[in-house]
Amino acid sequence: MKHTIEELKEDVEVTYGCLGNEDDHLPDILEILEKQLPKKLNVEVVKDKGIFSGTFYHCPNCGIQVFNRDWNKYCHECGTPFDWGD
Repeated sequence: MKHTIEELKEDVEVTYGCLGNEDDHLPDILEILEKQLPKKLNVEVVKDKGIFSGTFYHCPNCGIQVFNRDWNKYCHECGTPFDWGD
């Protein structure tokens, strides 16, 4: 879908010369489509003098900490879908 969105943007640029005319809803539509694309989580690796270590995942949109990849396919705070990189 990401490739399709990029192609659509290019087609609009060529056809209309720009995005974002006052009466044009296409930028809003493209933004909505882009929000549906899964995003990779931000990864934080913590090491505390070798005693404690762990990997923490955070939503790339709102930054909330995310637990358990089996249960969390999207952010329960902002709705961003996750790409766990499987």
